[in-house]
Amino acid sequence: VFLDRAEIHGHNAGRFEDSCWLELTVKNCGRTKAENIAGDFQLIVNNQVLHSLPIKPTNLGAGQAQDITFPRFKNIVSPKTLFDQVLRGEVETQFYGSYNYREVFGESGTRECRGTLRSESNTVTIDQRT
Repeated sequence: VFLDRAEIHGHNAGRFEDSCWLELTVKNCGRTKAENIAGDFQLIVNNQVLHSLPIKPTNLGAGQAQDITFPRFKNIVSPKTLFDQVLRGEVETQFYGSYNYREVFGESGTRECRGTLRSESNTVTIDQRT
């Protein structure tokens, strides 16, 4: 089970704005079912956690994926002055996730992922997948 994709959605004409949201996709890349996938994902601005998104235990079959969707930025990044700094790329904006899972044969694993939102290109880079 790995972080497969990280994307910004809801931008107009390729412009990062307050109505955008971050969506992460976790995928079971194995050939068997992964059970009890649970963890926590965070949106971090300027080294401060602005939003924590717990993931309730779920199962994914081989090749299946689950989207993890954060609220729109306008609902979690405030005050407006901070959001303006995010837009201009003046403060570092990242996500971090840690989650556990159990394989169908009883082995368990823990994964971590980290990425950076790039306001100048309206993209997200995945910096770490372990």
